[in-house]
Amino acid sequence: MARLLDLPVEVLPLILTHILKSHHLTLICLVSHTFLYYARPLLYKRIFIYAWHRQGKTKVIQLFTTLARKPELAALVGVLGSRLRALASQMRDFPKALSVEEQDRLMDLCITGLKNCINLRSCTWTRDGSLTTPLLRALLSSSTLQEFSLNGHYEGHYDPTLLLQFSRLQKLTIIMPSSDIISLLPAWLGACSETLKSLSLICKASPRLTDEILSSAAESLSSLQRLHLAGCTKITHKGILAVMRVNPSLVSLGLEGLSPTFDMEELSGHCTSHDLTSLLRSLTLTMPSSGNIDKWFNQVLSLVKESPLEEFQIYTVGGDLVTGRALSEDFVARIVGAHSHRLRKFAVQRLRTSMQVIGMICQNCPMLEQLYVVLEDRNWGALGQCLSTASNLRMLHINFPPDTLGEDERPILSESEMLFIAQHCGPRLVQFGASTRVRLVERTAFRDGDGEIHTGMKLVPYESPEIPEQFLVQQA
Repeated sequence: MARLLDLPVEVLPLILTHILKSHHLTLICLVSHTFLYYARPLLYKRIFIYAWHRQGKTKVIQLFTTLARKPELAALVGVLGSRLRALASQMRDFPKALSVEEQDRLMDLCITGLKNCINLRSCTWTRDGSLTTPLLRALLSSSTLQEFSLNGHYEGHYDPTLLLQFSRLQKLTIIMPSSDIISLLPAWLGACSETLKSLSLICKASPRLTDEILSSAAESLSSLQRLHLAGCTKITHKGILAVMRVNPSLVSLGLEGLSPTFDMEELSGHCTSHDLTSLLRSLTLTMPSSGNIDKWFNQVLSLVKESPLEEFQIYTVGGDLVTGRALSEDFVARIVGAHSHRLRKFAVQRLRTSMQVIGMICQNCPMLEQLYVVLEDRNWGALGQCLSTASNLRMLHINFPPDTLGEDERPILSESEMLFIAQHCGPRLVQFGASTRVRLVERTAFRDGDGEIHTGMKLVPYESPEIPEQFLVQQA
């Protein structure tokens, strides 16, 4: 009987790319020198440490000890074979509750480790209060860094002017920026003006970022392709238009939880008359909590009338779901009617989604790959029938209104019901989630008693170190 070791070595890299858990890759590295050669770059390519990881703080220390003492391994961070690939070094659980001596030791390890990551392309350092001047200087030593996500809550732990030296960034995300960081924003964006393609500013009902600041930075955003603002409560249509006037090439726009005085009619009218959304492929919006909602929906339709829209995400702010707000069937019919042949993603959060809406989306969008909905109707058979028409669906996630969960907190969907629904989806489904559970779809081939080959399906735990996309939707 043929064994795995009998396979041509050229096949091994293709097999290993399907191994998701770092623990499994570690075991594979121990098989042989050949397995080590191909598995070790995958093990170090993407590093994720989150606050909920077991012994997360210990893992941070162990990680940077390795990167500091083994520069040959640190150099693999970001490398796949002989080709450079993206790194995501996610230090979301950087330990703070340490003694002074332990902090100094860890800081030295971090600085040396970061300097050894000579192929670092993307770094996320969002632990509040953990960023320091020496760490920033260590990151600046990387000539390959293109993506930077940081917590902008400045508490005097570092020199903020150092941020101006990150001038080759293609993607910048700032979470909870303080006034000190916001005051530097126009100059920082100016330094990155030739390379910056994506900008995300994520606040929590912050009044610090204003139309004036965004307008003053607009000229530096002429190369921008993706703009995402969340929780910036002083930003109105005026600030957004200031950016779009100098950059009509945006392909992705996220406007979430902005000013109550944001005028969608003004934005839509100006964009339409000046052809500012002709390249827009992705739009994320929060529905206003008051006013004429039907009129607002019409303005949104006008905004994307001439856009090659592929992704649409909508939700309400806060806990509005409990009040019974639902996504307008008329709006869905019209946006699907205009963009059905292109839509690949339709995501609804905090808005009840009727079975009619789900059926409308699935039946009329042949390219649909991702569907996220809030479902009130528990007719799983009807849901399965709707989903069966979405032959290209790859990712499905279902949430439920909080007032339907019941007091016993048992999941509305059992594992068997999840499998029943997944079996009604097309052959391309790879991921299915319900509320906080996410499962991967696994298919196996088997022979029956007559020798006929059949395909079976089962749902297995989600093993990727990356957070599922539906949990990354910003909900200001």
